[in-house]
Amino acid sequence: MKVFAHCCSITLNNCYLLGTEDAAPGREAVLIDPGELDETIVECIESNDYALKGILITHEHIKQRGILSLKRIYDAPVYAVSPYIHGCKIDKLIRDYDILDIGSFQFEVLLVPGHTMDSAVFKIEQMLFTGDVLSAGLIGYTASPYSAVSQMKALQSKIFSLLGDFSSFSPQDQASPSAESERKPEIPFLPSLDYTIFPCHGPPTSLESERKSNVGIQRYEQNKKRIESLDPLR
Repeated sequence: MKVFAHCCSITLNNCYLLGTEDAAPGREAVLIDPGELDETIVECIESNDYALKGILITHEHIKQRGILSLKRIYDAPVYAVSPYIHGCKIDKLIRDYDILDIGSFQFEVLLVPGHTMDSAVFKIEQMLFTGDVLSAGLIGYTASPYSAVSQMKALQSKIFSLLGDFSSFSPQDQASPSAESERKPEIPFLPSLDYTIFPCHGPPTSLESERKSNVGIQRYEQNKKRIESLDPLR
Protein backbone atom coordinates (compact mmCIF):
# COMPACT_ATOMS: atom_id res chain seq x y z
CA MET A 1 0.00 0.00 0.00
CA LYS A 2 1.19 3.50 -0.84
CA VAL A 3 0.32 6.62 1.18
CA PHE A 4 0.44 10.03 -0.50
CA ALA A 5 0.20 13.04 1.82
CA HIS A 6 -0.77 16.50 0.65
CA CYS A 7 -1.23 19.71 2.65
CA CYS A 8 -4.02 21.77 1.08
CA SER A 9 -2.61 25.28 0.71
CA ILE A 10 -5.99 27.01 1.14
CA THR A 11 -7.31 25.20 4.21
CA LEU A 12 -3.92 24.05 5.59
CA ASN A 13 -5.14 20.56 6.40
CA ASN A 14 -3.56 17.25 5.47
CA CYS A 15 -5.21 15.11 2.84
CA TYR A 16 -4.20 11.48 2.34
CA LEU A 17 -4.50 9.25 -0.70
CA LEU A 18 -4.04 5.52 -0.12
CA GLY A 19 -3.23 3.57 -3.26
CA THR A 20 -2.53 -0.02 -4.15
CA GLU A 21 1.00 -1.10 -5.04
CA ASP A 22 2.13 -0.96 -8.67
CA ALA A 23 2.21 -4.74 -8.98
CA ALA A 24 -1.32 -5.19 -7.59
CA PRO A 25 -4.03 -6.24 -10.05
CA GLY A 26 -6.19 -3.17 -10.67
CA ARG A 27 -5.15 0.23 -9.38
CA GLU A 28 -7.44 1.50 -6.63
CA ALA A 29 -7.33 4.36 -4.15
CA VAL A 30 -9.16 5.85 -1.18
CA LEU A 31 -9.05 9.55 -0.26
CA ILE A 32 -9.16 10.74 3.35
CA ASP A 33 -10.13 14.33 4.32
CA PRO A 34 -9.85 16.04 0.92
CA GLY A 35 -10.18 19.55 2.38
CA GLU A 36 -10.26 22.22 -0.31
CA LEU A 37 -9.85 20.37 -3.60
CA ASP A 38 -6.88 21.46 -5.68
CA GLU A 39 -5.23 20.14 -8.81
CA THR A 40 -2.49 18.33 -6.85
CA ILE A 41 -4.97 15.82 -5.45
CA VAL A 42 -6.59 15.16 -8.82
CA GLU A 43 -3.18 14.93 -10.51
CA CYS A 44 -2.03 12.34 -7.97
CA ILE A 45 -5.10 10.20 -8.65
CA GLU A 46 -4.89 10.54 -12.42
CA SER A 47 -1.11 10.23 -12.84
CA ASN A 48 -1.18 6.92 -10.95
CA ASP A 49 -4.18 5.73 -12.98
CA TYR A 50 -6.14 5.05 -9.79
CA ALA A 51 -9.82 4.22 -9.65
CA LEU A 52 -11.10 6.21 -6.65
CA LYS A 53 -13.18 3.79 -4.59
CA GLY A 54 -14.16 5.95 -1.64
CA ILE A 55 -13.79 9.23 0.23
CA LEU A 56 -13.49 9.07 4.04
CA ILE A 57 -14.28 12.06 6.26
CA THR A 58 -12.95 12.08 9.83
CA HIS A 59 -15.27 14.90 10.96
CA GLU A 60 -17.50 17.68 9.73
CA HIS A 61 -15.50 20.86 9.37
CA ILE A 62 -15.46 23.99 7.24
CA LYS A 63 -12.19 22.72 5.73
CA GLN A 64 -13.94 19.76 4.08
CA ARG A 65 -15.27 21.89 1.24
CA GLY A 66 -13.70 19.80 -1.52
CA ILE A 67 -16.24 17.00 -1.32
CA LEU A 68 -18.76 18.59 -3.69
CA SER A 69 -16.09 19.17 -6.34
CA LEU A 70 -14.79 15.63 -5.99
CA LYS A 71 -18.27 14.20 -6.41
CA ARG A 72 -18.57 16.03 -9.74
CA ILE A 73 -15.40 14.37 -10.97
CA TYR A 74 -15.49 10.90 -9.43
CA ASP A 75 -18.29 8.44 -8.82
CA ALA A 76 -16.95 7.47 -5.39
CA PRO A 77 -19.10 7.06 -2.26
CA VAL A 78 -18.45 9.34 0.72
CA TYR A 79 -18.21 7.76 4.19
CA ALA A 80 -18.85 9.85 7.33
CA VAL A 81 -20.69 9.91 10.65
CA SER A 82 -22.78 13.01 9.82
CA PRO A 83 -25.45 12.60 7.12
CA TYR A 84 -24.49 15.88 5.42
CA ILE A 85 -21.09 17.55 5.00
CA HIS A 86 -21.16 21.04 3.45
CA GLY A 87 -24.39 20.34 1.65
CA CYS A 88 -23.17 17.01 0.31
CA LYS A 89 -25.37 14.06 1.25
CA ILE A 90 -23.20 11.27 2.60
CA ASP A 91 -23.52 7.98 0.73
CA LYS A 92 -22.46 5.67 3.57
CA LEU A 93 -23.13 6.52 7.21
CA ILE A 94 -20.62 4.91 9.54
CA ARG A 95 -20.82 3.78 13.17
CA ASP A 96 -18.42 2.81 15.90
CA TYR A 97 -16.40 -0.35 15.15
CA ASP A 98 -17.76 -0.64 11.61
CA ILE A 99 -15.54 -2.58 9.21
CA LEU A 100 -15.40 -0.85 5.84
CA ASP A 101 -14.40 -2.96 2.85
CA ILE A 102 -13.67 -0.41 0.15
CA GLY A 103 -12.12 -1.93 -2.94
CA SER A 104 -8.81 -3.50 -1.87
CA PHE A 105 -8.83 -1.67 1.49
CA GLN A 106 -10.31 -2.59 4.85
CA PHE A 107 -10.76 0.06 7.53
CA GLU A 108 -12.03 -0.12 11.08
CA VAL A 109 -14.00 2.87 12.38
CA LEU A 110 -13.29 4.12 15.90
CA LEU A 111 -15.50 7.00 17.05
CA VAL A 112 -13.81 9.59 19.28
CA PRO A 113 -16.42 12.31 19.96
CA GLY A 114 -15.32 15.50 21.67
CA HIS A 115 -13.58 17.86 19.25
CA THR A 116 -16.73 17.37 17.22
CA MET A 117 -19.46 14.89 18.03
CA ASP A 118 -18.91 13.10 14.71
CA SER A 119 -15.11 12.67 15.01
CA ALA A 120 -13.87 9.31 13.77
CA VAL A 121 -10.50 7.60 13.49
CA PHE A 122 -9.88 5.24 10.58
CA LYS A 123 -7.58 2.30 11.31
CA ILE A 124 -5.98 0.29 8.52
CA GLU A 125 -3.10 -2.11 9.14
CA GLN A 126 -0.65 -0.21 11.41
CA MET A 127 -1.94 3.23 10.46
CA LEU A 128 -4.37 5.57 12.22
CA PHE A 129 -5.96 8.48 10.38
CA THR A 130 -7.00 10.60 13.34
CA GLY A 131 -8.41 13.84 11.94
CA ASP A 132 -8.18 16.50 14.66
CA VAL A 133 -8.55 14.30 17.75
CA LEU A 134 -4.86 13.31 17.99
CA SER A 135 -1.75 14.82 16.42
CA ALA A 136 1.92 15.31 17.28
CA GLY A 137 1.91 16.66 20.84
CA LEU A 138 -1.76 17.68 20.81
CA ILE A 139 -5.30 16.42 21.23
CA GLY A 140 -8.42 17.92 19.72
CA TYR A 141 -9.72 21.25 20.99
CA THR A 142 -12.97 20.85 22.95
CA ALA A 143 -15.51 23.52 23.79
CA SER A 144 -16.82 22.12 27.09
CA PRO A 145 -15.79 19.89 30.02
CA TYR A 146 -18.25 17.26 28.80
CA SER A 147 -16.59 17.17 25.37
CA ALA A 148 -13.11 17.06 26.93
CA VAL A 149 -14.04 14.10 29.14
CA SER A 150 -15.77 12.28 26.26
CA GLN A 151 -12.77 12.70 23.99
CA MET A 152 -10.25 11.55 26.59
CA LYS A 153 -12.29 8.48 27.53
CA ALA A 154 -12.57 7.47 23.89
CA LEU A 155 -8.86 8.07 23.23
CA GLN A 156 -7.88 5.97 26.23
CA SER A 157 -10.29 3.10 25.58
CA LYS A 158 -10.04 2.87 21.79
CA ILE A 159 -6.72 4.38 20.67
CA PHE A 160 -4.16 4.20 23.48
CA SER A 161 -5.37 0.70 24.35
CA LEU A 162 -4.07 -0.57 21.00
CA LEU A 163 -1.05 -2.84 21.12
CA GLY A 164 2.14 -0.90 21.81
CA ASP A 165 5.63 -0.69 20.41
CA PHE A 166 7.74 -3.82 20.79
CA SER A 167 10.52 -2.70 18.46
CA SER A 168 12.97 -2.38 21.34
CA PHE A 169 12.30 -5.91 22.57
CA SER A 170 15.36 -8.13 22.50
CA PRO A 171 15.82 -11.76 23.51
CA GLN A 172 18.92 -10.61 25.41
CA ASP A 173 16.58 -8.79 27.78
CA GLN A 174 15.43 -12.15 29.09
CA ALA A 175 17.21 -13.89 31.95
CA SER A 176 20.06 -16.00 30.64
CA PRO A 177 19.82 -19.69 31.51
CA SER A 178 22.48 -21.09 33.76
CA ALA A 179 25.24 -23.18 32.26
CA GLU A 180 23.75 -26.27 33.89
CA SER A 181 20.28 -25.70 32.54
CA GLU A 182 19.14 -27.12 29.28
CA ARG A 183 19.43 -24.71 26.34
CA LYS A 184 16.02 -23.28 25.44
CA PRO A 185 14.87 -22.37 21.94
CA GLU A 186 15.69 -18.82 20.90
CA ILE A 187 12.89 -16.30 21.19
CA PRO A 188 11.88 -15.18 17.69
CA PHE A 189 12.38 -11.58 16.71
CA LEU A 190 9.29 -9.42 17.21
CA PRO A 191 8.86 -6.64 14.63
CA SER A 192 7.55 -3.22 15.61
CA LEU A 193 3.84 -3.25 16.32
CA ASP A 194 3.58 0.49 16.77
CA TYR A 195 1.02 2.55 14.88
CA THR A 196 1.76 5.54 12.68
CA ILE A 197 -0.60 8.45 13.23
CA PHE A 198 -1.60 10.56 10.23
CA PRO A 199 -3.38 13.67 11.57
CA CYS A 200 -5.35 16.39 9.84
CA HIS A 201 -2.75 18.96 10.92
CA GLY A 202 0.98 18.68 11.47
CA PRO A 203 3.47 15.89 10.76
CA PRO A 204 2.94 12.15 11.19
CA THR A 205 3.85 10.71 14.56
CA SER A 206 3.73 7.36 16.35
CA LEU A 207 1.24 6.13 18.90
CA GLU A 208 4.04 5.27 21.31
CA SER A 209 5.46 8.79 21.08
CA GLU A 210 2.08 10.27 21.93
CA ARG A 211 1.67 7.88 24.84
CA LYS A 212 4.93 9.16 26.29
CA SER A 213 5.02 12.86 25.49
CA ASN A 214 1.72 14.30 24.24
CA VAL A 215 1.44 17.74 25.86
CA GLY A 216 -2.33 17.88 25.38
CA ILE A 217 -2.79 14.70 27.39
CA GLN A 218 -0.41 15.91 30.08
CA ARG A 219 -2.38 19.14 30.44
CA TYR A 220 -5.62 17.21 30.67
CA GLU A 221 -4.20 14.98 33.41
CA GLN A 222 -2.92 18.01 35.33
CA ASN A 223 -6.41 19.56 35.26
CA LYS A 224 -8.38 16.31 35.34
CA LYS A 225 -10.14 16.86 38.66
CA ARG A 226 -11.27 20.37 37.73
CA ILE A 227 -12.41 19.34 34.23
CA GLU A 228 -14.35 16.32 35.44
CA SER A 229 -15.93 18.30 38.30
CA LEU A 230 -17.44 20.63 35.67
CA ASP A 231 -18.84 17.76 33.59
CA PRO A 232 -22.65 18.07 34.05
CA LEU A 233 -23.18 14.34 33.51
CA ARG A 234 -20.89 13.16 36.30
